[in-house]
Amino acid sequence: MMPLFQTCKEQAVDASHKGDSVPSPSLMYSSPSDTHSQLTNQSVTTEHKSNSYLLPHHGVVVAIDNSNIYIGAQECASMVNAGDRKRHVRLKLQNLVRILERERTKTRGFACGSSPPATEHVWDVYRRLGYIVDLEDRRGKDEQRVDEGLHLWIYKALCELSPGVLVLATGDGMKGKSECDTSFPRCALTALERGWSVEVYSWKHSLSSEWIKLTKKHPDTLTINYLDKYVNYITFVDGKYGRKCSPLPPEASVLQR
Repeated sequence: MMPLFQTCKEQAVDASHKGDSVPSPSLMYSSPSDTHSQLTNQSVTTEHKSNSYLLPHHGVVVAIDNSNIYIGAQECASMVNAGDRKRHVRLKLQNLVRILERERTKTRGFACGSSPPATEHVWDVYRRLGYIVDLEDRRGKDEQRVDEGLHLWIYKALCELSPGVLVLATGDGMKGKSECDTSFPRCALTALERGWSVEVYSWKHSLSSEWIKLTKKHPDTLTINYLDKYVNYITFVDGKYGRKCSPLPPEASVLQR
């Protein structure tokens, strides 16, 4: 199978070795919007095609929008606990990941965000937990490039893996600003149309209405899970006398059937 991101030069060399005709440049090159359109159009007819070219897997694909979850955690914790100063609230990533994975095999895991030097230890934790980390330099308050990087990882998984469970940790529903015009709900819709189930984990106050609309259209295969009830299990307050993270109860990290 040809690698997803093989260059045109590599494609031409492969074709010449196999005696195949080399596609014209117009067929090998396409804009990001064309690529996204091809993927979403392909998803509609997936059920009529063989999935033999997709890699089988029996786990979950987890994608974490770290900025969205972190900011929402700070806001939720400060609302629930009067003594929590928002800017001192931190995430207990080990507990967050346990809630998302729920003792299921993680086939692929992605965590994306921006990278001021002060947050490098956060990304080291994600890496130790088995996640691919994709970082963008922060440009003002615009996180769009970060989001689109995570969208790309999700689409790549959808292209390469047989249908399974996609876990999205984000409440963001905004459309992209680039030519690709992607969004997390669009990623979820593509997954659903390709036969995947989708689980969304978000803070209730920061969940976009786009997710509610999508759930109404796909009530059997798209679920929304609010993190609010776990706030004291996945957050703590930084500092010597700050609030400690409560031990995560076993049922919080076990899939309920």
